[in-house]
Amino acid sequence: MKKMIVLFLAGFLLVGCQETEVQEEAEAEVEPWVDDRPLYVSNAKPRIMYIHAGNGVEIVEINSLIALYCWGKELSECPTELTKSPKEVLDTNQKIKVKPDNRMELIIDVDPSNPLPFPDQGELYLYEDGKYTLVEVQDNSFNLPNVEGIYTYVYKVIYDSDVKGITFYAFDANVRN
Repeated sequence: MKKMIVLFLAGFLLVGCQETEVQEEAEAEVEPWVDDRPLYVSNAKPRIMYIHAGNGVEIVEINSLIALYCWGKELSECPTELTKSPKEVLDTNQKIKVKPDNRMELIIDVDPSNPLPFPDQGELYLYEDGKYTLVEVQDNSFNLPNVEGIYTYVYKVIYDSDVKGITFYAFDANVRN
């Protein structure tokens, strides 16, 4: 019986001491942790990209998905092409209707609290029948085809200044009158 009482008191003291330590840690001012590792080490996700379609009066937003991204010490460490079809990564249910020959604007998230860099250059591709065709982009905008259909695009952005990397964004445009 004495052993039980001694064990009970020892356990009570241990729990009490631990509770005091936890409370002291909670009350202490904790510096927020800043991840200052290079991007190729931390593997932080790139900024979000939005696609706006419209004529200035009515604007439709299409979401893009990050199909692939890579950070490296050198740009040559990153793949220059997607390793799988963009159709494999896209949500086939997300088909937002946009009008033929509509102007589309590619917008990279500009949240100032996001420490990630902005890309240095971008290339837009139309993906049809397993082939990529370069699409002309001016002022981060391009025109949709004037023929109805579902078009899959891949926007490849390249980081080649202080940070080295490549990101592939994919999105569908459901062109309908």
